[in-house]
Parts: sequence; C-alpha cells; structure tokens
Amino acid sequence: MSQRSTRAGVFLPALILVTSTVCLLGAAVWVEADRKPPPRFPLTLFALARSEDYLDDEVCAGCHPSIAAEFPRTYHAAHVRDTKLPAEKRGCQACHGPGQNHISNLEDPAKIGQHIVRYGKIKPAEASSACMRCHETVMHSARWARTAHARNGVGCTDCHTVHHVRRSSLVAEEKPASADLRGALSPMYS
Repeated sequence: MSQRSTRAGVFLPALILVTSTVCLLGAAVWVEADRKPPPRFPLTLFALARSEDYLDDEVCAGCHPSIAAEFPRTYHAAHVRDTKLPAEKRGCQACHGPGQNHISNLEDPAKIGQHIVRYGKIKPAEASSACMRCHETVMHSARWARTAHARNGVGCTDCHTVHHVRRSSLVAEEKPASADLRGALSPMYS
C-alpha cells in the first residue's frame, strides 16, 4: 500500500469525525441560543396556564364587587372586554392571571396570593412585566429597562391606575409627585 493511500485512509475518517463533531456542537449552540429563558413571576402564571384556568369575570366580581362595579367605566375595560382577544388577554385575568388556582386556594390565606397577580404586593419590575404583556407594542420591554423609571425602581402601577375611574390613568395628575421624584424620572431617558 502506498503512503498516499494510507494517509487518505486515515485522513478521510478523521475529517468525517471532525466535521460531524463541529456540526453537532454548532447545532447544540444554535438550539441553546434560540432557547428563551423561563419566565419569572408573575409571567409564570400566564405561561403555565391552560385555557380552563381562565374564569368568567363574574367569578371575580363575586369577591371583588366594588372593583367590578367601577371597572367597566375605565379606559382598560374597553380593551379587555374585546371578545376577539384570547382568554388570557380578556377581563380581570388579562392583568391578574388565571383565576382557577386563586379560587381553589381561598381556604388557605398563605396560598391565595401565590396564584394571582396582586400589584400592590409585587416588585415594580414584576408589575411592569405583566403590563408589557399588552403594552409591548407601545413600550418594548428592552426599551422600558433603559428608562429612568425602571432604573429608579418605579413601575407602571406606581403612576398609572387601572381599576378606578379618574380624569387620567396617571395617578400623578391627581396627586402631584414630589420634586425629588419628578427630578429622578425626568427626562425619561438619560
């Protein structure tokens, strides 16, 4: 056997092995890069929900009658009542998450808040992430993260109200913010 055929006999399998390894590693890196990180609370409530986890708003109104009475006159009501929207973007549960696990745990006060988004009990960034589910087209999450609001720990619900009828959705228009807060947040981008 010639030296040339011996080299070809070793080279070809080695080339195939190296090429296969590179392709497999490349595919693994590509798949991993394409994988999104798992959602964090409160988005996990929406991500893990099944269609049967969403209830009629009347169920919510049974325990929250004052909010249910006022909410239909708010700006958000017109949007979340749109029957063309999927269940997870309609009614109370569009913002608060699916209600089934919430009402299933009514007997256990320790668990009741774990299964529903309670904006007064979560961090501003968590509240804002829930708002971005619908407001993504207006304020992309990446853009929000660069705002002075986000950098200063101010979330959407710190300034905007959803449940109550007001002249504006801005709480600050009815209750002026302190000069320190206005200074910290203006300009919005720095």
